[in-house]
Amino acid sequence: MDASFTSIEKAYQKEVALLQDLLECLSLEKDHLVNLNLESLWALMEEKQGVLKSIEQTRDEIQSLAKDRERDQAHSPEVQSLVTVFSRKIERLKEEIGARVRENVSFIQDTLGFLNEMISIFVAGAQPEPAYGPVRKTPNESANLIYHREV
Repeated sequence: MDASFTSIEKAYQKEVALLQDLLECLSLEKDHLVNLNLESLWALMEEKQGVLKSIEQTRDEIQSLAKDRERDQAHSPEVQSLVTVFSRKIERLKEEIGARVRENVSFIQDTLGFLNEMISIFVAGAQPEPAYGPVRKTPNESANLIYHREV
């Protein structure tokens, strides 16, 4: 095994570890959303940003190593199998991360929709709506009631 093989392997291992960290952050985010722990959500957001930045840096490192490998024409079967194995792991983690993100977004949208409905109920409660249609305001409404009773 040469130095390029071990450096590629370490870079892929680092990306897998960072994606697992991101997945853990998303799980914690869901817990904090459910428990309305806003202070922890802000700290977690900063941690997620750091993990995402590290993932981007690692991907840039992997791309530069891949370019060096292509330039050196070192397409050994070991490197190919290593790339295949890690690519599968990374894709699986990306799918899990996407599912967690969709769950968290759905939870946030449902919560905001509920709050919007509650606020609209309170606002509508301050201004009564007519039950069966537009209200006619006639000055002789009491006279009309007397007329209907007599008939």
